[in-house]
Amino acid sequence: GGAHHGPVRPPAMDPQALHNFVQLLGGMLSADSATRRQAEKTFNETRKQDPNQLVHALLAVVAMGQEPVMREQGAVLLRQCLKRSTAESFVWEKLTQEVRAEVKTGLLAVLETTDSVALRNKLAECIAQLGSELCGLNAQEDHWPELIPKLLSLAESPTDMHRSAAIRVMRLLAPHKPDELYVQHTALGATLFR
Repeated sequence: GGAHHGPVRPPAMDPQALHNFVQLLGGMLSADSATRRQAEKTFNETRKQDPNQLVHALLAVVAMGQEPVMREQGAVLLRQCLKRSTAESFVWEKLTQEVRAEVKTGLLAVLETTDSVALRNKLAECIAQLGSELCGLNAQEDHWPELIPKLLSLAESPTDMHRSAAIRVMRLLAPHKPDELYVQHTALGATLFR
């Protein structure tokens, strides 16, 4: 195929590995409890043994998955991996710098390009979750300096989809970053805090 110039650089993943991983996620949604338990066990073991591979695979599903339901499931599971309060599943500190960078750029890229409202909403939750960890009130320093500028540029985009995505993330992030987002309040008009 031709060169792809765009904001999305999906994480490189072997198609067969991606297919297997999507099947695993499908198993976690199965109506059959034995199938579901086995899939969850495999997922949790992978998270413990190779969190980088797991997060990389979840991001690949979110970015490139064929089925909307799987992409949404990927985003939900990714959010759990980024949430400190679910200590058992929180893996951010175990990730390499490379995978961390991939997550930050990947989430924002898919947020910007997806036309699925459901996926966008789940990504917004995921991004706000990670943002609150990396640059919220409890963070020692801002570990995601690109986040707010990116959200502000999306919030001023002529594309309705971009504006609504950015505002959703900011609303979720506002309690964790009040000063910076209230300062931007005037720039965004009353959309954010009405």
